[in-house]
Amino acid sequence: MYVQRNAALEIRRQIRAHFRSIPVLSHVPDNAPDAGVFVTVADNGTSTNTRLWARENIRVVAYSDVEIDSRNLAALLDAWLLDPANVAGYQILPGAGLVTAWDEKLGLWITAVTVAAITTKRGIS
Repeated sequence: MYVQRNAALEIRRQIRAHFRSIPVLSHVPDNAPDAGVFVTVADNGTSTNTRLWARENIRVVAYSDVEIDSRNLAALLDAWLLDPANVAGYQILPGAGLVTAWDEKLGLWITAVTVAAITTKRGIS
């Protein structure tokens, strides 16, 4: 039997290890407006799923009270993810490009980018 890996979790860990000064979370914290600059990395669905491998969409969102900071951070993370030398265990392909918007509920600028993470499934007995 082959089980799909948790790409969002594994990629979140790798981003944290490389960008140590930036909080990298699985979800928006309750204190988001006061949290400063932070990033969320989440699963955005599996677009291809075969017996031995899967292609998962991973959504990366940068949050800031300054628009250019949000966009620049998301652009940096997108470039880092797309460099084949950076993300171990996955082939990362471009997805939807950068989208920046003001989130009235949070009172923050958000910039989102999506990448596709392709990897083999984990064999278990």
